[in-house]
Amino acid sequence: MELYQALKQGKFCSILDARQMGKSSLLVRTKQHLEAEKFCCISLNLSSLSDKNTNRECWYKGLLFQISGELNLIKKINFNFNIWWNQHRNLQPIQRLHYFIREILTLYLPQAQLIFLMDEVDSLLSLPFSLDDFFSLIRFYYSQRAIALEYNRLTFAVFGVATPSDLIKDSLQSPFLIGTEIKLSGFKATEVQPLIKGFEGKVSPPNLILKEILLWTDGQPFLTQKICQIIWKISQKRPRKQMMIPEGKEKKWIAIIIYNFILQNWQFQDEPEHLKTIQNRLTYHQEKTQKNLKIYQQILQNVDVKVDQSLEQTELLLSGLVVKQQGLLKVKNPIYRHVFNLNWVEDQLTQFQDLEHQDLEYQSVFNKSSFSSS
Repeated sequence: MELYQALKQGKFCSILDARQMGKSSLLVRTKQHLEAEKFCCISLNLSSLSDKNTNRECWYKGLLFQISGELNLIKKINFNFNIWWNQHRNLQPIQRLHYFIREILTLYLPQAQLIFLMDEVDSLLSLPFSLDDFFSLIRFYYSQRAIALEYNRLTFAVFGVATPSDLIKDSLQSPFLIGTEIKLSGFKATEVQPLIKGFEGKVSPPNLILKEILLWTDGQPFLTQKICQIIWKISQKRPRKQMMIPEGKEKKWIAIIIYNFILQNWQFQDEPEHLKTIQNRLTYHQEKTQKNLKIYQQILQNVDVKVDQSLEQTELLLSGLVVKQQGLLKVKNPIYRHVFNLNWVEDQLTQFQDLEHQDLEYQSVFNKSSFSSS
């Protein structure tokens, strides 16, 4: 409800967290609540626009086309997007976006409270151009509210896996400086009643089974629901499609399930992908990877790693692998600790060291070859 209340108050909100933490589900639920109170929500999936081969003009054109479609302007006011776009072709793309939003506020929907919900914002990082002007425009709308009162009917929220500094380099123009950061924490023991109901009549005792699952996942939404689904499927193969766990055996039974269906040969059982997603995020960039893994190695070795807001720590947090606890970084849950253990870290570091040696050898051979040919 934190996001819902913040958006009702007109705040700029950022939900920047690890993948599969429930960001998109939160967006959908929040949109439903807001629309029930007559807010006009424009839901934009930015990944559909963010092709690495696109250019600035096409990106903004696609964005405006999405907005007009979400608002259903064709039916409401017989709006012709292509005519409008060509009529303003002498303007820069960011200026066209600004004028379009101004027209929505003042001409097309002069009473509406507009809330832009922008998902997959991290897809913008693949674009071959900067979008500092896009985020600066959002900041402009908030800073001008006292002068242009219509901007008080304009609210923005962004969802994705990125840092504010990834999205806008000019920190002085960043809307994140004046916004509200919404953190996701996963399922709590008090929030899993729907999952317990799903077990009723199928698995017993449901509340104790969920308690043990949460100890393994620390409430990570994707893992928690995946394990629940595995257990439910097992129950459906039993006589009467029911499974009774002997009292006091819940801990051992859940550990066996998690080992057999999650941990054992995890690379082959990770469908839909979750653990691979974490691994890929941690290892996609050679230089960053070594710094991040060395910090993570310390955490596994029970060294107190204090939170310091560094880029390396932010990357680890966005991977979902670690969390903040009482000012220190800790591994999120026992499943991650088992999969991404010290042996895994050492293997990854060794691979990157081997790559560095190969690069140096190649460079040495190349330099000698160049010298000989000259």
